[in-house]
Amino acid sequence: MQGVIWLNQMLASQRDVAELVRRGSNGCIRVLSSHGSDREDIFMTADEHLVEPQEAVEPTFGYAEWALNTASSKRVNGMVAMRHRKKLIAARDQFSAGGVRLAAGAVDSDTIDLCDNKDQFTVAMKAAGIPVAETIAADNLEELRAAITTIAATGTEVCVKPAVGVYGRGFWRFVPGLNPFSLFTTIDGNQVDPEFYLNAYARAATTARLIVMQYLPGIESSIDCVCDDGSLVAHAVRQKLNDRQVVFTGGREVDIARAVISELNLDGLINVQTKADASGNPVLLEVNTRPSGGVGYSAAAGVNLPLACARMMLGERVGDTSLASPVVIRRSDLTYVLPRATAALSGWAA
Repeated sequence: MQGVIWLNQMLASQRDVAELVRRGSNGCIRVLSSHGSDREDIFMTADEHLVEPQEAVEPTFGYAEWALNTASSKRVNGMVAMRHRKKLIAARDQFSAGGVRLAAGAVDSDTIDLCDNKDQFTVAMKAAGIPVAETIAADNLEELRAAITTIAATGTEVCVKPAVGVYGRGFWRFVPGLNPFSLFTTIDGNQVDPEFYLNAYARAATTARLIVMQYLPGIESSIDCVCDDGSLVAHAVRQKLNDRQVVFTGGREVDIARAVISELNLDGLINVQTKADASGNPVLLEVNTRPSGGVGYSAAAGVNLPLACARMMLGERVGDTSLASPVVIRRSDLTYVLPRATAALSGWAA
């Protein structure tokens, strides 16, 4: 047995990450999965699982101390952390002293905060010489209107999204003069007249911080990366093509990802987003210091990034993860039985 990798609660990819590590290592790497809820669908892909204690029940509960004790008792060698990762990062030296390689997206909490604050992130990346979309934060109606005017003055279209969010929720592209009724007649597009948006915003009872950005017309790329304290170890670029995705390695998108990873000392399994401008040049959009929901997709093309991350954390040779040429993949949802939930219905009558 080569080692034990612990995956604590992630947003969307925990099941896939566990399955790909186990499958890719032929069972040589054991996976421990934990979650705040009894998620049988996630636990069934791990070798061992546990439900994490809840702070609401135990107000004085110290997550980092519990994690250190659990890692010791379970003989964990590496931990891919998402839940309470700032608490875990604060105990990074203690994990290291216990022989546990912690991978939490970054080596310090300030970097996680920087990547979560898109306007501050933009300033930092521009200062580092990395091409990044112009971004302005807005906390009220006046700031929102001013930000739209400022971005529009750069000669590009304007878009907006929540300062904090996932899955593209709340993203809108501003199209002046667009008929507002199109919001109810189109399935995709997320386009809206800016004045209609501003009027709706003004009527909102409460509002959260928004990010106003340049809208880039080119293709969007999602670069899933394995990094080791600022060094890019393995990666795969995914670009959507209608109902399919093109997966490849190398290219200008990766050059940007490598520069960001080095600048911020990113660490673990993370995701970089770029989009091409009108001239086809990739521009940095954002960095997610966590595994993306689609981090497992590229494994179908031959690049198993969760396995590469596990090997890196165990001090093993990752090996060649490059692709000779692009590969087209298509995602198909799977349906599976939950054995424990099914067994619990033994006394149930329809």
